[in-house]
Amino acid sequence: MKKISYIIMAGALAALSFASCTQKEELRPDFQGVTVNDSAISLMVGETKQIDFVLNPLKAKTDELLWVSSDSTVAVANGGWVSALKDGSATITAKKGGKDYGKVNINVDKYKVTSVTLDETELILINGNTVTLTATVKPDNASFPEVTWSSSNPAVAEVDQAGKVTSISEGTTVITATGDDGISASCTIQVIEADDFDINTSAAAGSIAIYGGNQDEIKATGDNFISYKDGVASWSENTTGAVRTAFLKLESGSQIRVTQATKKAEDFLGKYNFTSKVFSKDAGRSGITAGNSVTLQTTFSTMENPETLKGPDGKMYINNIAIRGLLGDIVVAATVAPDEEDGVKVGVMVDSRKAQKTDKGKAGYDYIAVLPGYGVGFIGAAYQFTPYPVTTSSDYAWIWFKVSEEGKMLRYANDNKQRFNAYGTNGAATDFYAIGLSLVPCKTEEIAKDQLDSAWWVVYQANPNNVIANGLTFLKD
Repeated sequence: MKKISYIIMAGALAALSFASCTQKEELRPDFQGVTVNDSAISLMVGETKQIDFVLNPLKAKTDELLWVSSDSTVAVANGGWVSALKDGSATITAKKGGKDYGKVNINVDKYKVTSVTLDETELILINGNTVTLTATVKPDNASFPEVTWSSSNPAVAEVDQAGKVTSISEGTTVITATGDDGISASCTIQVIEADDFDINTSAAAGSIAIYGGNQDEIKATGDNFISYKDGVASWSENTTGAVRTAFLKLESGSQIRVTQATKKAEDFLGKYNFTSKVFSKDAGRSGITAGNSVTLQTTFSTMENPETLKGPDGKMYINNIAIRGLLGDIVVAATVAPDEEDGVKVGVMVDSRKAQKTDKGKAGYDYIAVLPGYGVGFIGAAYQFTPYPVTTSSDYAWIWFKVSEEGKMLRYANDNKQRFNAYGTNGAATDFYAIGLSLVPCKTEEIAKDQLDSAWWVVYQANPNNVIANGLTFLKD
């Protein structure tokens, strides 16, 4: 009986408690109004803050008091607490029974993304394999640190929203990670079948990302100065004073061959006086005056994003030098590569893939294409200043300059002239000699026949003072 009495007593207490709560709730006075003291509140995305308001009477019932946002994607409120969701502005209104009792203007700002970077900016992916790219967003406290991944050519490689790239077919694509406010970073990926990589580079230590399956680490040993780990082939600096070559074979069947020059790209950095015969259509706009022999000051600096490309000869070269001064702010890419005879050579790139924006172009043509100037003979008849594409087999190539023994002069002239097979004005494939550099106005970044001006803008031709032996020269200050 004691147990039963206890249960009955506990139940009675619970009932009494419930009745007491109900009675207190009923004792709360009816809502008569609310005074909102805040006129405006500033928040950062993710922050929450209470609106300063006073009920009338102080302990009035608020069951039907609503806090309504004019833009619930920017800010929302509940019980007088405001939560900031994204940057922008909204108005929070206190409402009851269809009547407005007060408004607060909410201004929301965000910690903006200042940069997006990728762990790779260029890589080679052997078809059938995958690679996962990693994006880093700064600052660390960015309000919206997420990125969206995309592929410029999904038929070559797809990318999911975790940054995993899956190869589909041979070709080139650009994988881009885009963050808040459109700030982005990209990685150029070349998808190939298992192949031989014949890399020709400067004497500096370097590396190239070649992803080809589950490959164990390969360490450099003895004369083999190439190593491979986690999808990256690396090589040490060449300090032998002579051109050197090493091989490395991957389980995918690909063979990596690296040939190093006797000098590093860094050895060529600095100011150079560039001498050429110059043709100029409008010196007032281009800033380049025509002359039988003109000398300009140019600067060789490190290329911010070195690009590795397979040349028309099937060999791979790394554009690691940026040449400035040939026209306004445009950059002419160059590579330092081995030469069996002289130990090193410098290739100045001509490129029909993309034109560069400049304020030195022709009116209505705000881009400049860096193309070769061609002649049937070296400084001979049948000039062709705007060949497109660069050759019949490639839309880019290098004009190779010999390097003097002391390394201070780079020269392209009759004694080291190059022959290119390109399409002539009649549309037929023709053998030409490269006789200089043509800087051609283009309407857009895309280089196409209907976008290029009908004539060159500035031409640097390799016969200063009408002497073909003089050639194009860069002489270091």
